[in-house]
Amino acid sequence: AASCHISVLGDSFVEAKEVPIDLKFHVRLERLTAAAPPCLEVTTSAFGISGTGQIQQLPFYDEYARRLRPRLAVLVFFANDFRDNSPLLRALFTGQDPDYLPFVSAARLADGTMELRPPHADPWKFRLPAPPPRPPWGGRALARAHEISRFAMWLKYKTNLISMKDLRGLPSIGEIQEARAEKLRQRPAYAALFAGWRPPLGQYSFEASNLPLLYKDALDYTVFALEQFKQRADRDGAKLEDAHWRHDLHWNADGHRWAAEALLEWLQENPRVCAPD
Repeated sequence: AASCHISVLGDSFVEAKEVPIDLKFHVRLERLTAAAPPCLEVTTSAFGISGTGQIQQLPFYDEYARRLRPRLAVLVFFANDFRDNSPLLRALFTGQDPDYLPFVSAARLADGTMELRPPHADPWKFRLPAPPPRPPWGGRALARAHEISRFAMWLKYKTNLISMKDLRGLPSIGEIQEARAEKLRQRPAYAALFAGWRPPLGQYSFEASNLPLLYKDALDYTVFALEQFKQRADRDGAKLEDAHWRHDLHWNADGHRWAAEALLEWLQENPRVCAPD
């Protein structure tokens, strides 16, 4: 109760399977704050599950972090969170039906505002279609050669003429996404959003100056998610911090150390966060 508690929320960056628990940045932060002036008594907790965005992470705060009365809530954001916050983009990537999701999601109402929706009771009955396999290109013998021959694999990567999916007759990512999009275009709520979009859908395309409506809609969901966190932080007297590395993928031990040091520097620059009430 006497400590300055910090809760970290995120996806696979916070789950951090790549490093042992004592090297994860929130645990490192406890040690750093104890050793560096002004020697704050900081405790931390972390809640992260791969494949989630901020909307799906709201229950982490509501059910767990809030009970710990954090002074600071740290949201770790990555580019694929734009996709994970958007029911429509997630549907194109995973095949989950955007109207029957197995976790907390958001939905746009007729007046343009958004609301949170609870998990659907039986989401696995609803899946978007994928195109059937094609006959393997060049026959099964060629596909088998690429599986067992190092030379054939080397040649494939050098020439880059054809992918293993093509050899095995599997549909490409673009074909899968187009089949899912065709199903979603039949629903009035989603039809107009596909204007100007062509598959495949990338997850790092949000910096373009002329975004298709599909991407602009996804940005709105992330804005809504961050507003929900801001409302909770203001209500509970917690500060909200965004820890953001523009280009990194999953962090190794050094990355977690740098993240902990960045948070320590922020705490030192904002001493009122951990000051006694």
